[in-house]
Amino acid sequence: MPNVGASSAASAPPVAKNATARAVRGSSLLLLGKVLALALNFGSQVLIVRYLTKNDYGAFAYALSIVMLFKGLVLFGIPDTLARFLPYYRERGRQRSMPGAMVFGFGVVLGLGLLCAAGVAIVARTTGTRLIADPQARDLAIILAFLIPLEAFNDLLTTLFAVFASPKAIFFRRSVLAPGLRLGLIVALMVAGAGVVELAAGYLAISVVGVLIYLSIFSRLLRHEPDMAFRKPRALDYPIKEMLAFAVPTLATALVWVLMESTDAILLGHFRDSAAVANFRAVLPVARLNQFVILSFGTLYMPLAARAFARGENAELSDLYWQTAAWIAVLTFPIFVLSFAFAKPLVEAVFGARYAGSSTILTLLSFSYFIQSATGFNGVTLKVFRKLRYSVCIDSAAAVANIALSLYLVPRYGAVGAAFGTMLTMTLHNICKQIGIWRFTPVAPAPRNYLPFYGTVVGVTAVMVGLQRLLSPNIVVALALGAVGSLVVLWVALRTLRIATVFPEIGRVPVVGAMLRPFLRPL
Repeated sequence: MPNVGASSAASAPPVAKNATARAVRGSSLLLLGKVLALALNFGSQVLIVRYLTKNDYGAFAYALSIVMLFKGLVLFGIPDTLARFLPYYRERGRQRSMPGAMVFGFGVVLGLGLLCAAGVAIVARTTGTRLIADPQARDLAIILAFLIPLEAFNDLLTTLFAVFASPKAIFFRRSVLAPGLRLGLIVALMVAGAGVVELAAGYLAISVVGVLIYLSIFSRLLRHEPDMAFRKPRALDYPIKEMLAFAVPTLATALVWVLMESTDAILLGHFRDSAAVANFRAVLPVARLNQFVILSFGTLYMPLAARAFARGENAELSDLYWQTAAWIAVLTFPIFVLSFAFAKPLVEAVFGARYAGSSTILTLLSFSYFIQSATGFNGVTLKVFRKLRYSVCIDSAAAVANIALSLYLVPRYGAVGAAFGTMLTMTLHNICKQIGIWRFTPVAPAPRNYLPFYGTVVGVTAVMVGLQRLLSPNIVVALALGAVGSLVVLWVALRTLRIATVFPEIGRVPVVGAMLRPFLRPL
């Protein structure tokens, strides 16, 4: 399939620009919700780390790592599979396949979730200290095991809301209800002087309430979908073979992330102690903030890319890819520059002096996550074009490499070694995905008009790292420097972001419109 040249991506036809604008605008509510959830979840994280002892928090984080590891297995690639095929079935008029695919997806996730929850609980109770040395971590793993099917079910429902265009429901459930309840629980437990066991039980109860509310909203949504009208089970088309052919390679990608985020903590708990787990897991959510924008955009990207693929609109897809990548990079940069260049003052200000040694870990992890975000949805695009064999190969290689690096580095260098192994694996994995989309899809290499923007990102980051080494600023100065650097990146990116197409109404804002008028002319 021939590549689309740089000029094609830069001057896409109006239909492409409209689709891209819908993608960015449609993601705006989800991004706003992500910011709200980010604030609530981050507040919860800080309260937990500061309230619990280092060993208690390490045990809690260890148990949660086990949950996240098995949740990735339970999902079995089903959310991405449904996001890929449901819009495709609708475009191709295969109405009977849509409910059949959903029934199959729900069955797989629920069945595997219950099986894994029971298995983890039984193994944790019967193996004694052979697998989980810390008795408290073992007790917490038994309680939190039942989060596995609940959290997997929640992720599946979020994807389905995106497919049926209900960002408001996603905003309410994922960004308001769940993090708000969790923060309230933590504050209540702190006031009551409760311990880590009560915290785990509360997490489980909140997840149950959230899933029930989500199911209620989803059932009302389906009543307005003619393609999802009730049919007898025998009248449905169950595209099991087609879905599994896509889901298994997608599972390989999911496992890469699960292994990199969960096995590090599990190996640290095995080779070191709960304090080492705490040093790593305390800053991991901060590093993950570099993903919150791409996760918000990703909710809608897969369905839109699948529709463009079904229609053969290659120019639209290439434009969609690079515009979303640029928006993600510029919106993520303030988080990246603070967590990467100014990791030391950030960690000390947020988590206290006892976690000061985690600043190196945060620097390594932040670089890993930002590289994945700034280059856009390369892995997702490969799957949209059914380049599954290539995806499976690079994903499997990344998973094996991460485990091998962790087994070598964790016993020798502890949490810093785990973070370095993760950074190396994620960077090489992302390079392989980028090579794949250039070779196998119509997405062109970065169009020429995007190069100044990405060059500015690199240059400003280098300057901020130099200022950190020269000045050793406190958190207030670091925030000011990060804000200045972010404004420089935004100023260079204004034309690249094509604001006039995405948000034309901004030109009518009195002061802002006058300042940005040179950048509001459509390309």
